[in-house]
Amino acid sequence: MTTNRVLAALSLAVAATVIAPSVAAAIGSEGEWLTYGQGLSSAIDSDVRDVVEGPDGNLYATGCFSDAGGVAEADKIAVWNGASWAALGNNGNGEGFFDGGCGYSIAWASNGDLILGGSNLRDWNDSDNQSLFMWDGATWTNLAQDQLSDGDGIRDVEVDSLGNIYFGGPFSNANGDGSIDNFAKLSGGIISAVGTDGFDGQAITGHVMAIEIDSSDNVYIGGKFENAGGVAEADAVAKWNGTSWSALDSDGVGGGYFANDDNRDVINDIILVGSTLYVASSGWDTPATGGNDGYGVYAFDGTDF
Repeated sequence: MTTNRVLAALSLAVAATVIAPSVAAAIGSEGEWLTYGQGLSSAIDSDVRDVVEGPDGNLYATGCFSDAGGVAEADKIAVWNGASWAALGNNGNGEGFFDGGCGYSIAWASNGDLILGGSNLRDWNDSDNQSLFMWDGATWTNLAQDQLSDGDGIRDVEVDSLGNIYFGGPFSNANGDGSIDNFAKLSGGIISAVGTDGFDGQAITGHVMAIEIDSSDNVYIGGKFENAGGVAEADAVAKWNGTSWSALDSDGVGGGYFANDDNRDVINDIILVGSTLYVASSGWDTPATGGNDGYGVYAFDGTDF
């Protein structure tokens, strides 16, 4: 009988007192949680921010940890092959390639390159904190050298079918351009804005925390923003079709389906399953909750939430 496994990344701060390891798997009909590795003290020693399956079928994890599985070079990112943890690159002196910061998001390009987005990531031969890197299977490359400021953060990253890299997070003035804040595209080695507000201003004026791209290269974002691209109803979630921004549903009276009444309100994640877009909301008011805080998962069918 085939056993179904569900992977989850658990923040140490939230889950350590309940489930010791930071990376675990649910296995079998009993829903038993099992450790990937040797336990919190020796496998993963700090937050895990993202876990993804690689083209090779292995599990890749990124976060704030060091020495995953006791491997001295497995810092900030590591790979689990089903039996043990391993590093991706090193500093040539027995330590990991990254010696500071946290990884937040992993994405795969169609050619098999791994794209890593993070916050204050510092590679061993550069004193600056950077945010966007590529692993080609042998070597790390800083993709945003001198285009993102020291300390800028990336919370999510995705790659479309043409190899364009979209990333979002708490960054500003990317590539020295005051209109490139919170969300941007890297293409041909150059970071650029994704649309405008209709008046040559910033398209996205709040943090982008989640990105998803469909098979037609439409880009969906979620986060802590309002009026994406100057569209009054494009609050918290929005769609970029390569030319313009649009809203996903509304409140029926000219505003977005999600309404912000608290600085803590945020869309934490979005994912496409088939043609349905699922949105994880933390606090945004919605018509479904009578204008009260909407916590939970919402499904968008292409027309309505």
